Amino acid sequence: MRKQLILILLFTFHFTASAQEAASSAGTASALFLRCGLSPRAAGLADAFTAVADNESALFYNPAGLPKLKMSVIGLNHTEWLEDIRFDNITFAYKFNRKIVAALAFSHLWTPSIQGKDEFGQNTESINVSSSICHLGLGYKLHPSLYLGIGLKYFRDDLSGYAADGIALDAGFYMYTFIRGLTFGMALQNLGGKIQYDKEKQEIPLTYRAGLAYKFLANQFCFSTDIVKSVDTEYYFNFGVEYVYNKTFSVRAGNQVRQENMLTPAFGAGLQFLNRYQIDYSFYSPSELGATHRFGIKFKLNTPNNNYAKPVQSYYRKNSLQTPQNVTAKISKGNLIISWKEQQGALYNVYARYSDNKTWKKITKTPVSKNLKILKKPMSKGKYFFCVTLVIDKFESSFSKEAVIDVK
Repeated sequence: MRKQLILILLFTFHFTASAQEAASSAGTASALFLRCGLSPRAAGLADAFTAVADNESALFYNPAGLPKLKMSVIGLNHTEWLEDIRFDNITFAYKFNRKIVAALAFSHLWTPSIQGKDEFGQNTESINVSSSICHLGLGYKLHPSLYLGIGLKYFRDDLSGYAADGIALDAGFYMYTFIRGLTFGMALQNLGGKIQYDKEKQEIPLTYRAGLAYKFLANQFCFSTDIVKSVDTEYYFNFGVEYVYNKTFSVRAGNQVRQENMLTPAFGAGLQFLNRYQIDYSFYSPSELGATHRFGIKFKLNTPNNNYAKPVQSYYRKNSLQTPQNVTAKISKGNLIISWKEQQGALYNVYARYSDNKTWKKITKTPVSKNLKILKKPMSKGKYFFCVTLVIDKFESSFSKEAVIDVK
């Protein structure tokens, strides 16, 4: 614990001190689209997402958060700016196992054609501008409380025939702290060489991010904050808050604080249905981009072994989470009823196995809040075994004592 606290304090001190120096290269960076946010959920939090990073959009903020995905997912995002400028993105994240998640994304910035004029005001050829990014990321769970991530992106910027391309690197880490519900994240983005459009070479927007996020009340509330510094900007802060009702509907609000603009609010909402589909919207107006509307939809996919995973215990929680007590199983009116003693503020997973089969199968797609699970009576005769685990802040306890029922 002491080592983690020292690490956080040292980084925060170094980051804050260095950020207070004037940005000597202000206005010199090019390819600014590389730091444009793509996630409507993150935008609803004013991009305070470095220490949240719990979905496929972690690829764009902190790739170390990718292993937090529960399932593989495909996400589609659309950003609408003034003057019909659009930024579209498709992201595919694949969960190989509990430790490794990879993500691949394609993004394209569209701008309408601009009619060119000569010195006499006569029409000339149209001016077209577009930008594209291909982004690959990998997250690895080094320890139940420490994740690492890396991202590689190839980008191309075309300014009406003056084109430049390059490769940039992202890296980050994500950790659960010794304070329950508090996470810390840090990321380095757009590390790469200069690019050249015509004759002069220009820097790309190297960016440093660090953040804290705090979740409580069974993850219904989340407060997050980021400090961000780019090579061509002064430091600035992002703040966000999210409330999730019944794991279905969420509302978000945030604000970005810069030295020249203390109020840059953001608002957003999300809807999840059938435990597999999610729709998000946000309105955000960061000073360098203007007002933006962002829309997103995602589709969760089944991947091998997701329903057969054994509970994972946190290094900090393995001796503190109590296992559910008084687990019972009975048959009543053609139903199989599993119940257990309720613990306030907790969620539960239910596991089952049949007869001599030693493999446990999770029969709850997502943790349930009630201390009851009702199933149809099994058709096959034999003994069925059930266990329950307790889930708090995404940490899971060990198995409860088995409940056995003999179907005849």
